[in-house]
Amino acid sequence: MKNRIESHRKRRDPQWTTIEEPLDLLTCLKKCKGQFDLALIDCLTLWISNLMGAELTNQEIAARVDALSHLVHQTPITLILVTNEVGAGVVPEYPSGRRFRDLVGQTNSNLAAAADSVFWMVSGIPVSVK
Repeated sequence: MKNRIESHRKRRDPQWTTIEEPLDLLTCLKKCKGQFDLALIDCLTLWISNLMGAELTNQEIAARVDALSHLVHQTPITLILVTNEVGAGVVPEYPSGRRFRDLVGQTNSNLAAAADSVFWMVSGIPVSVK
């Protein structure tokens, strides 16, 4: 994983500012206000995984997602939110997998509703959803 992360870092344009925030995404975005015109959040799926790993309850995670959803239209920063589709496959066998799938699905639905536009990437081709 460390090698993958380092490879991604090396491919980034050196003019990009990279901020790695595994848990407190909202505070991080609020601190960026006035510094940046655009923020690329990559990725919401990992964020949910990190929140689960920090032992937050479903309600605590939902509250953070709701707060991010409200922030989408309150911040002057253009937000590009990257996520993964996890509900189109087989239902996970284990409760933790089903919890993860459900939380990501709820997150995606909530933020897609708040977004101005939504694209689904299929084999590198953007398909407009909204």
